[in-house]
Amino acid sequence: MGIKREREREEREERGERKEKIHFVLLLLCSFSPPFLISFLPSVSSLTLFFSLSLSFSLSLSLFRRWCRTHYGEVFSAWVHLKIIRVFAESVLRYGLPVNNTTAVFKVHAGKEVQLQKSLESQFAHLKDSSEKVEGEEDEEGGEEYLPFVSQKLAID
Repeated sequence: MGIKREREREEREERGERKEKIHFVLLLLCSFSPPFLISFLPSVSSLTLFFSLSLSFSLSLSLFRRWCRTHYGEVFSAWVHLKIIRVFAESVLRYGLPVNNTTAVFKVHAGKEVQLQKSLESQFAHLKDSSEKVEGEEDEEGGEEYLPFVSQKLAID
């Protein structure tokens, strides 16, 4: 069969027929990007380079996602600890030593924040009298509303 193909090729060359170059079309469907179309002449080096870069990128992306999933808990835990330290420091600055306080965490549903704040203000109204600001004194630069208790919001969306 090989001899027959060679004769056919030689006959075509004698007649002036040329074999046309074939263009390859490669369709890549990647999870990280929309499908795209690449058309190029067959080149082993560029094809090899493309696939090696594609494989390297997908491997790096998978390693990065795994790293993020692993360390998310650590970062969240550190964030909550900073909030707790801030509540403690503010309560010591506001009410002084010795430390005699209770810390609580409330999960507030949407639209119930104002109701909870009013309830806590009425519950701790006796603390407002002892630490109330002197009249004529301006708010701090933060402009936060003064409450009779220490409050820190932890927004988790």
